[in-house]
Amino acid sequence: MAQIILKEKLYNEEFLSNWVNWQQWLEEEHPGSGMSLDTAIEKLIEHYDEFTPEFAEKESGVSAETIVDVARRIGRAGSRFANMNWRSASSGNFGGWQVARCLQFLNVLTGSIGTRGGTLPNSWNKFHPTLCSKPPAQKFWNELHFPKEYPLSHYELSYLLPHFLKENRGKMSVLFYQSFLIQSGTIQTVLVGSKSFGMKIKWDFTLPLLQHGMKRLTLRIYVLPMGHSSERHDLISYETHSGLWIGYRQPVLREYARRQGKEPEFTYQSNPGEVWEEDEFWIELSWRIDPEGKLGVKEHFLSPYRDGEKLTIDEYYRYLFEHVPGLPEKAAEENMSAFRLHEALWSF
Repeated sequence: MAQIILKEKLYNEEFLSNWVNWQQWLEEEHPGSGMSLDTAIEKLIEHYDEFTPEFAEKESGVSAETIVDVARRIGRAGSRFANMNWRSASSGNFGGWQVARCLQFLNVLTGSIGTRGGTLPNSWNKFHPTLCSKPPAQKFWNELHFPKEYPLSHYELSYLLPHFLKENRGKMSVLFYQSFLIQSGTIQTVLVGSKSFGMKIKWDFTLPLLQHGMKRLTLRIYVLPMGHSSERHDLISYETHSGLWIGYRQPVLREYARRQGKEPEFTYQSNPGEVWEEDEFWIELSWRIDPEGKLGVKEHFLSPYRDGEKLTIDEYYRYLFEHVPGLPEKAAEENMSAFRLHEALWSF
C-alpha cells in the first residue's frame, strides 16, 4: 500500500517534508545521491520495489485488487485517514510487533496524524483521572525498565528484561510480573535455567500474577491467581473519537453480592476460587510492607475520608469519580453519589 501511495503520488508532500527525517535517511543509506524530498521518494520507491500487490496477496491472503483499491482510497482520504491498532495481529504472529508501525506509516505518508478526520495521538482523547495520592517520580533512570537502546520507547519493553539480566546488566531481588512477560515465553526460558539460557536464576523471589494457569511454573516461589476483566476493578479510556470518556469495569459477583445485601470486605470473598482483585492486593501488600509508615509507602494507601485508616477499594474509586469533570453534577441530578452513578452507567 505504501508503494502504491508513493508511486501514484498520493502522499502528503508538505507533511513528509516537515515531519519525516528523510535527510538523515539519505545521508546514511544513499550518500551523494542529492538532498531533496524528490530523491528520498524515488529511493523509497526503489526500497519497496519488491513489495508488490501480488507479494502482499501471497503474504496476507487478501487479493491484489483489493489491496490496490484500499491503498488508493487511503491516498484519496489524505489527512482524513483514521485507523486504530491495539494488540490484534501484533500478539499472534511472528514479527507482529511491526504491525502497528507499518500501519502508522500510512498515516505518515498521508499526513493524517492529529488532523480533523485523521488519526489522533492516543493521549489527546484519553481521560486521565485524579487519584487520591500520587507518589513522586523515581529519582534515577532505570535502564532495566527503560533501556538505553530505545530512548523514545516506554511501557512496552518488559519482555526484554530477562535478556538484560542474562547479559548481567543487573540483578533483581524481587520480581512481580503479569501475563505479558509470560506470553512472550522469555520468563520461562530464563527461569528454567542453564539448559536453555546458560545462566543462574537472577531473582531471589518471584511472584507471577496470573489470570490463567500455566504449565511452566515449577520455579516460582508463589503463584497468585488474579481475575479477568469481570473479576476486577479497572478504568478504561480509549481514543475512539474526538471526545473524552471514562469507563469502569467492576467485579460482577462482588456487585451482585452487594445488591443482595452482602458487603464483602475483599473481592475474593465473592469470587469462585478465591481469586484476588489486583488493586486490593497492592493495598494490602503495601500496608504489610510498611506497617509503621517509615518507608514512605503506607502514606499513599491511606483513606482520604477516614484519617489514618487503610484505603478501601470503594474509597479509591469514590475519590476518583468525585473528581471527574461533570460526573458529580450529573450524579446530583440523579440523587446519587458520583461513585454509585458511575457503577450504574459503566461509562461517562
